[in-house]
Amino acid sequence: MDVIALARLDMPIGVATSGTALTEEHIKLIQRYTSQVYLLFDNDKA
Repeated sequence: MDVIALARLDMPIGVATSGTALTEEHIKLIQRYTSQVYLLFDNDKA
Protein backbone atom coordinates (compact mmCIF):
# COMPACT_ATOMS: atom_id res chain seq x y z
CA MET A 1 0.00 0.00 0.00
CA ASP A 2 2.87 2.38 0.63
CA VAL A 3 3.99 2.08 -2.98
CA ILE A 4 0.52 3.17 -4.10
CA ALA A 5 0.72 6.21 -1.82
CA LEU A 6 4.11 7.14 -3.30
CA ALA A 7 2.76 6.86 -6.84
CA ARG A 8 -0.03 9.26 -5.93
CA LEU A 9 2.67 11.73 -4.85
CA ASP A 10 4.40 11.43 -8.25
CA MET A 11 7.11 9.16 -6.84
CA PRO A 12 6.57 6.13 -9.10
CA ILE A 13 9.45 3.98 -7.88
CA GLY A 14 9.21 2.41 -4.44
CA VAL A 15 11.19 -0.42 -2.86
CA ALA A 16 10.35 -2.29 0.33
CA THR A 17 13.18 -2.85 2.80
CA SER A 18 11.43 -5.76 4.53
CA GLY A 19 11.27 -4.10 7.93
CA THR A 20 14.59 -2.89 9.24
CA ALA A 21 16.70 -5.15 7.02
CA LEU A 22 18.45 -2.43 5.01
CA THR A 23 22.06 -3.53 4.70
CA GLU A 24 25.17 -1.88 3.31
CA GLU A 25 24.94 -4.30 0.38
CA HIS A 26 21.44 -2.99 -0.38
CA ILE A 27 22.70 0.59 -0.25
CA LYS A 28 25.54 -0.16 -2.68
CA LEU A 29 23.07 -1.77 -5.07
CA ILE A 30 20.74 1.23 -4.91
CA GLN A 31 23.67 3.60 -5.54
CA ARG A 32 24.26 1.93 -8.91
CA TYR A 33 20.93 3.26 -10.14
CA THR A 34 20.37 6.60 -8.41
CA SER A 35 22.09 9.30 -6.40
CA GLN A 36 18.97 10.42 -4.53
CA VAL A 37 17.01 8.21 -2.13
CA TYR A 38 14.20 8.94 0.31
CA LEU A 39 13.86 6.55 3.26
CA LEU A 40 10.39 6.41 4.78
CA PHE A 41 9.89 4.14 7.78
CA ASP A 42 6.90 3.77 10.06
CA ASN A 43 7.33 3.78 13.82
CA ASP A 44 5.77 0.46 14.77
CA LYS A 45 7.74 -2.19 16.67
CA ALA A 46 7.50 -4.85 13.93
